Amino acid sequence: GSKVYLANSLSFLNYRLDMFLIAIILNPVSVGLYSIAVGISEKLLIVPGALSTVLFPKVSYSSVAEANDLTARISRHVLFIMIIISVLLVTVASPLVTIFFGMAFLPSVMPLIVLLPGMIAFSIGSVIAADLSGRGKPQFAVYSSLASLLVNIILNIFFIPKWGITGAALASSISYWVDTLIVLFAFLVISKNSLT
Repeated sequence: GSKVYLANSLSFLNYRLDMFLIAIILNPVSVGLYSIAVGISEKLLIVPGALSTVLFPKVSYSSVAEANDLTARISRHVLFIMIIISVLLVTVASPLVTIFFGMAFLPSVMPLIVLLPGMIAFSIGSVIAADLSGRGKPQFAVYSSLASLLVNIILNIFFIPKWGITGAALASSISYWVDTLIVLFAFLVISKNSLT
């Protein structure tokens, strides 16, 4: 349990650290704009979050072969669903922000779009991390969360001064991919599944 708690704490820091850095490097207005992009993009994680919650106990009492198959199927479905939702969100992002927040928040649209590839990756990573935890190997979620946090800090320090809140979104998106690639690699080694 402590490993899962540590992984979740590191992930939470990873989600919010960029806002602190934006406040330090840029200004409070930029934090407000960026928080809109983050808030909208994080809503996409509801579907994979629900599936991860169900997958964890299912993997715990399944056979290795069943767990390998189930996690691979869920990951493929989550990937497909997230790509569809992300494409739809890109097409309606500007009107959505304008309707709900006003024209003044339109600078949130580009960071939102830049965050979406990271959200796609993170959705798969959360499913796979649930599988690994269900197998009694939550340490991989700790490793991936720590690596992701370090990448996020370094990239934010370089990207925010250069590209503002879009740079912060890019740093987060890349760090989410790092997180996912680590747990994906661990899953492939443990399950002996192929990437396809």
